[in-house]
Amino acid sequence: MKDKLLIITKLKKTYEYISINLENYPHKYLELKKYIEKDLLTLIELAYLANNGVDRANNQLRIITKINMLDYYLKISYKKELISKKKYEGCSRHLFDINNMVLSWIKFDEKSE
Repeated sequence: MKDKLLIITKLKKTYEYISINLENYPHKYLELKKYIEKDLLTLIELAYLANNGVDRANNQLRIITKINMLDYYLKISYKKELISKKKYEGCSRHLFDINNMVLSWIKFDEKSE
């Protein structure tokens, strides 16, 4: 299935990219890994809902919140030396791009009304 919304495509690529970096989390931090994976999948779900017009404004804001939480989880992972600085910066760059795309989407919707 091909997605028409670029944000959804970017979210899927980000999920794959970050998932690869989570493969070697120690057993002690599996809960943190689960939070990251769960929030990544929730981001994709929220983007689909917003794209289909289901409570669009609220879901867009929830996407921004989830991105901020993911960045925080990744920062904790970096501080605990579970991921390298390079991986942290790469993951954060992906999230930053998505954040900017969603903010642009929100502004576009506001202008359209």
